[in-house]
Amino acid sequence: MKYWIFLIIAVIFETMGTTSLKQSTNTGNHIYTAIFALMFVISFTFFWNALKGIDLSIAYASWAGLGLVLITLGGIFIFKEEISVLKILFLAMILIGVVGLKLISKS
Repeated sequence: MKYWIFLIIAVIFETMGTTSLKQSTNTGNHIYTAIFALMFVISFTFFWNALKGIDLSIAYASWAGLGLVLITLGGIFIFKEEISVLKILFLAMILIGVVGLKLISKS
């Protein structure tokens, strides 16, 4: 279970990093670029630790899927991106896939 906690922390930092990158492009403020780099270093550190107990295929798919869901939610609520029923449906399908991967995982 601790490896999944590492993976969730990695996803959170990846999401913060990606959001910072978007802020950097919107504002031109390079402090956000530095935050982006720092968040990804932290994210990859936790991802590396997660890989010690989770198969690469499951860890990467979960990292990417959960990151996509969080980034999409951030885009909707922070950057006022478009939301639709289909977007919600497909995000739910990604979450179902991640839960399925967790259920078949040995860790």
